[in-house]
Amino acid sequence: MSILHPEAIFIQLHTHCNAECINCPFEFTYNKIHQNGRMSESTWKKILTDLINMDYSGQVGFYLHHEPLIDKTLFDKIKDINEKTKAYVVLSTNGQLLNEENILKLIKSKPKKVHLNINSGNKKEYEESMKGLHFETTINNCTNFIEKAKDIIDIEINCPIIEGFDVNSLKSIFPQVKVNLDYWANSRGGLLTQFYKENKGSRFKGENYCTQPSQNFNILFDGSVVACCMDWMHETKKDFMNINNSSIIEVYNVVKKIEKQFIKGDYSKYNMCNACSKEMGFYRDDNKLNILITNHQLLDFTGSEIYTYTLADQLVRNGHNVTIYTKYADKILNMFKLINVKIITNINEIANENFDIAHIHHNIMAIEVRYYFPSLPIVFLSHGVIPFLEQPPIIDLGISKFIAVSEEVKNNLISKGIDEKKIDVIRNIIDPIYFFPISEINEKPQKALIITNKMNLEVEKTIKEACNWLNIKTEFIGRRFEEVSPFEMGKRINKADIVFSLGRGIIEAIMCERVPIIFDRNGGDGIVTSENVELYMNKNFSGRTKNKIFNVEELIKEIEKYNKKEVKKLSKFINQHFGPNNVDLLIEIYKDVIINNKSLAMDEEKRKISEAIFNSIIETNRYNEVMNQRKNNLIPETNSLNDLIIESENLIQSGNLEEAEKLILKILTEIDSESIEAANNLSVVWIMQNKFDQALDLINQILEKNPEDEIAIENLNFINQNVLVESQSINQNKSLNKTNDFLLKYDLPQNYQDLIGGGDFVKVGEDLLEQMIKTCNIKKNEKILDVGCGLGRLAIPFSNYLNLEGTYTGFDIVKEEIAWCNKVITSKLPNFKFYHSDVYNFHYNPTGSIRSSFYKFPEAANKFDFIFLTSVFTHMLSLEIDNYLSEISRVLKPGGRCFITYFLMNKESQLNIDVGNAAINFANQIGEFWLKDINDPEAAVCFEEKFICDLYKKHNLKIIEPINYGQWSGRKNYFDYQDVIIATK
Repeated sequence: MSILHPEAIFIQLHTHCNAECINCPFEFTYNKIHQNGRMSESTWKKILTDLINMDYSGQVGFYLHHEPLIDKTLFDKIKDINEKTKAYVVLSTNGQLLNEENILKLIKSKPKKVHLNINSGNKKEYEESMKGLHFETTINNCTNFIEKAKDIIDIEINCPIIEGFDVNSLKSIFPQVKVNLDYWANSRGGLLTQFYKENKGSRFKGENYCTQPSQNFNILFDGSVVACCMDWMHETKKDFMNINNSSIIEVYNVVKKIEKQFIKGDYSKYNMCNACSKEMGFYRDDNKLNILITNHQLLDFTGSEIYTYTLADQLVRNGHNVTIYTKYADKILNMFKLINVKIITNINEIANENFDIAHIHHNIMAIEVRYYFPSLPIVFLSHGVIPFLEQPPIIDLGISKFIAVSEEVKNNLISKGIDEKKIDVIRNIIDPIYFFPISEINEKPQKALIITNKMNLEVEKTIKEACNWLNIKTEFIGRRFEEVSPFEMGKRINKADIVFSLGRGIIEAIMCERVPIIFDRNGGDGIVTSENVELYMNKNFSGRTKNKIFNVEELIKEIEKYNKKEVKKLSKFINQHFGPNNVDLLIEIYKDVIINNKSLAMDEEKRKISEAIFNSIIETNRYNEVMNQRKNNLIPETNSLNDLIIESENLIQSGNLEEAEKLILKILTEIDSESIEAANNLSVVWIMQNKFDQALDLINQILEKNPEDEIAIENLNFINQNVLVESQSINQNKSLNKTNDFLLKYDLPQNYQDLIGGGDFVKVGEDLLEQMIKTCNIKKNEKILDVGCGLGRLAIPFSNYLNLEGTYTGFDIVKEEIAWCNKVITSKLPNFKFYHSDVYNFHYNPTGSIRSSFYKFPEAANKFDFIFLTSVFTHMLSLEIDNYLSEISRVLKPGGRCFITYFLMNKESQLNIDVGNAAINFANQIGEFWLKDINDPEAAVCFEEKFICDLYKKHNLKIIEPINYGQWSGRKNYFDYQDVIIATK
C-alpha cells in the first residue's frame, strides 16, 4: 500500500535563532551561506489550503532550522492549524523565550506537544554548548511552563547526548515530565565532524534504510522544499518544486521517490545522505560496478567518442570500474589515460574477465560482445537514426534495455522492431565542469563560432556572407578547419556570442549561455529559443525538425532574432536535461538490469549467424591491415625492421631529419616499440633538431633498460659536454646557498611580484629546499614534482642540487608564469620542465576550463620520488584537496615522499585564535574548514587536522609523525610559517 501523505510536515517560519549551539550548524549555514527571510502570508495561506485539500491529519512541526518563538505570528499559526485543519501541532524550542507572556499565549493556542531542548543539567556545560543562552533563565522558564501547562500540553525534555555531558541530572530537575535520552548528538549529515561516528545509530532508525523522505516533509520559509531536516546545506532543494507553484502532495510524491534508492542501499546522490547513512548504520550497497563500454571507434573529437569519454569519466568519478573496447583507437586515447580508463582493441584480452554489465554503442559491437559473453546483461544506447552502426542488431541478442538519446531515436528503434517498453530516453551527457559561462555575451552579436565536422563550402559561404553583412566576425572549428579538444571547447565557445552547430555543439553552446543556431551541411532549424527548445530537443538539435537550407537573406533574419535575455532561460532548461544527472539514471538502469537479468544465451542458429558476421569482420580487418602495411612499405621484405632502420640512418646522414623522425616514430609505434636501435636513432635526430629535453628523456629510458648501451651513453655525454655545460654546472659539493651563474642574472618580472608571496624570493626558496632535503632525504638523481610551481621559487635551488639524472617538473595555473619559466629556466636546463594546468581559479585563472576538484595530473602513475605543494592547499576547499591527494598518491612512487603545507585547526591553534595570538583569524567555520573571509573563500583556508589526516589514510599516504606546526597560529615553537605534513606512499 503506497503512503498517501507524510507523517509529519515541518515548517520553517523564518531563518533566525537566539543561540549558537555546539550540536547545530546554524551559524555557518544560515548566518553565512543561505539567504535570510521570513515566511510570507501568501505562502502560509497556500500551506493551509493544501493541508485542507489533502485532508491532512498528521503532525505539523514548527521546528525546522529556527527558534519558532522568535516569530510573533507563531501563536496565530498554531490556532490556524487547530481550527482550520485536522492536523495537530508539535513545537520545539530552547525555552529561553518562554517568559510569562509567551507561556500564556502558547497555552491558549494549544499545540499538542512541546519539546524543550536542553543539552545538559550542568550550568557550565549548558552555556558552553548553547552559547547565547543563560542556564538559570532556561531552567526557570521551563519549570514555570511545565507547572502551568503539564495538564494541557504534552511536554518533553529533549537532550541529544554529548559524550561526557551531565544529562541524567535533568531527570531530577524536571521530575514531572519525560526526559528523552534516547539519541546521541549527530554530525548533521557530516557537517559537524566532531560528532561524526559510523554506526552510531538513531532513534529514527526503524528500518535498515532511511525512511525520512516518506515520513517527513520539510518546507523552508520561501516555500522551497528539502528532503530531510538534516539538509542544512540545502543540497536537495534544487531537485524539488516550490509549494507556492505545486501542491504539497505533488512535491511529496517526488521527494519520497528518493527512498527507492535508499532501499537498494544507494546513498550516493547527496553528501548529506552519504555521511548520515554511515552514521546511522543503514544498509549500504557500496559494491561498485565493473562496466564494459564499447564504441566502434575512438578516433576523433566527435559525437559518440566524446559521449563515451564523458560517460566513462562520470562513472569513474562515481567509483565504478570501467573498461572500454573499441576496434579503432587514435589520438583521443590520451584523454582516457588521464582518467585511468583501460582501452582495449582486441576483445580476446578481456574474454575471461567478469563484468557486471555491458553498455554498448553500435550494433556490430553488440554482436561481438554477446558472442564472447553469452550471459552478460547488455544495455544498448543509440545516438542517431541515420548511421548504420546506430541501428539495433539484426538478430535478437537478449538486450535488456535500449536507450535512446532523443524521441526521434526512440521512434527509430520502435520502427526497427524494438518493444517500446524496453526503450528509455536518456539524453546526452554534457559535463558542466567544462561548459559554463565565463562571461556575458554582448547586447549585439560581434563574433560567431561555427562548430562543424561536415560543413560543405556552400553552407560555409552562406554563414560567412550573412555574418559579414551584420559585421559579425566568424571562426570555424572542426575536422576541416581546426580540431579542438573537449577540454578547450568550452573556452572557445565562451569567446563567441553566437554558435552555429548541430547536436552536442548546440547543447554545449547553451550551457555556456551563448545564442545557438542549428545549421550545417544538410540544413537546420535556425535559432533556438525558450519557446522552441523542447521541440528541437526531441530530435537532439539535429536540424531535422525543419531541415531548412537557409540562403543568406534568410540566415540574416534568423541571426537578427538574437536576444541576450534568452540565454539564461535556455541554460536552465538544458542543464536540467543534459547534465551529469543522466549518468545517475543510467546507473539506476544498470542496477535494475543486473538484478532482473534477461540476457539471452543465443541458440545454435543465432550463434552461427553472429559467428559468420563476427568472422567476416575479422577477416576484412585483417586484409585491410595487410594492405595498409604494404601501402606504407612497412613490410616490404622479411627483414623489414632492419631495412627501415638503415633507411632512417641514411635519412639522418643526408640531413633529411623530418622524414627520418617520421619513419622512426612509425617503427616505434607500429612495428617494434622496444627497438633500442630505433630509439637511439631517434635521440640523435632530436639532438640535431635541438630538441634536447625530448632526447634526454628518451636516452634515460634507453639506459633504464640497458645501463651499458654505448650509443645512449655517447649521446648523453654529447648533451652533457656540448649543451648543458654552459647552463648547469653539476658540482656535487657546491654550497646550497650559492646559485648557478645564469641565475645570478635572474630578473623577476615586476608584474608578477604579487603572485609569489613575501620575503626574499631566492633565499626563501633555498631555505625551504634545505628543510625538504633534511626532512625528506631528497636524493640528487630523483624525479621531483612541484604542484603550484609559480615562478620557480623552488626550481632555482633545485637546479643547484639535482644532477643530470634528476628531473624537475612543475605546473601552475598562471599561464604567464609558466611561459616565463620555460623561457628562462627550461631553455638552459632541459631536465627542468614546466607546463600550464588550465584549472579555474577566481583570482588567478578565471577563464580556466576545468575545476580543480576534477583535474587529473597529466603524468603517469608511480612516476615521482618526491612531490611538494607550498601555499596551495591553503587556498583550496575540501573536494579539491581530496582530488589532489588522490592524484598525488597515483603519480607518487611506492616509498616516495610528499611535503605539503597547510593551515591546520586543532585545540592549540583554536585557542591561539580565540585569545588573539594567531596571525590569521579564521572566524568563519563551514563544516571541516574555516575561512579567513567568507566573501573570498580562496583567500585563506584552514582545515580541521583530523579531516586532513583521514584524507591521507583514504589515499594510502602514511603521515610521518610528528606533524610540523607553523608560526601562523601564534606557536612559540614552530617549523615554518605554515603547518607542514610529510607523508610516504
